[in-house]
Amino acid sequence: MKDNTYFSTKKNKHNQGFTLIEVLVALAIIAIALTAIIKASSSDIEDSIYLQNKNIAVILANNILSEAKLGLISPATNQPTKLLNTDLYWTLIKNTTPDVHVQQLTVTIKSAPNTNPLLTVWGFSYE
Repeated sequence: MKDNTYFSTKKNKHNQGFTLIEVLVALAIIAIALTAIIKASSSDIEDSIYLQNKNIAVILANNILSEAKLGLISPATNQPTKLLNTDLYWTLIKNTTPDVHVQQLTVTIKSAPNTNPLLTVWGFSYE
């Protein structure tokens, strides 16, 4: 009887699995890819927060313009306001125009008193 070599217990050099170097290279590639994905996600979150604050600033500026047109508030600087759990500071300035009955209203919204404005809105009121 002949020995059947098809079912040999000898290990074939081509079927030993991955080497340690190959595994480490694969892990390094995955780590680099995941780092890029996490960085992109955090950038998206920062952009979303900025846009949310900008939208809240638009709502506040429109409210201040409306109240100023109704005569409910007078010009002020760096007035703190909390709107939708966001601390904002607003400034209202009234300027004259060539028409004595029309005043220009300028509303500036900031996230902190000494920062660049998030938003500046202009409107007009007739008196």
